[in-house]
Amino acid sequence: MNYEEIFAASAVYQTRRFGEFKIMVALGNDINREHLVLVRGDVADARDVLCRVASRCVTSTALDASDCDCSGQIDRAMRLIDRADRGILIYLDQEGRGNGIVNKVKAMNGKRRGLDTFEAVEELGLPADNRGYKEAAQLIHALGPMSIALLTNNIEKLQALRDQGIVIADMIPCIAIDPPVEAQRHLDAKRARGHTL
Repeated sequence: MNYEEIFAASAVYQTRRFGEFKIMVALGNDINREHLVLVRGDVADARDVLCRVASRCVTSTALDASDCDCSGQIDRAMRLIDRADRGILIYLDQEGRGNGIVNKVKAMNGKRRGLDTFEAVEELGLPADNRGYKEAAQLIHALGPMSIALLTNNIEKLQALRDQGIVIADMIPCIAIDPPVEAQRHLDAKRARGHTL
């Protein structure tokens, strides 16, 4: 799939703290999904390009949730990409670990009763993690790096991208710096589910 076919819009994007990126929008396989991609530098045919694949978390990144580390992970990834002056950040439109914002808000009730993030979602009869990475792989293929250094703590994400033909030369933990104290239970639950924290 070539570059023009996969991205519906693009522009120069200036951040307050991390400089200038190219921002692009890709329509998901479900027409209601719009994925954001930030790119710094020339990544086509490059090796070991820093790459963060994140899923939308509006409660953390826009609404300042204290019990989640997503905002800190985005911050960390952008800081590393800025330092390297080259990289990719893919922000997938799959809120609530792929179960949607409605179910994410419903699960908050379980969390208030002491369940961790995963247990609260499973209590609703949903998979603890319903995300997919096929579209992320399509975006990486379209951008054309020879290999990436994946900024993640999630082994399953790494394997899912490899299964889609992405060459991953390295896995670099993407840990939020000074996550909120309230996020510790969430981080413990992620660690118990195989995240490398």
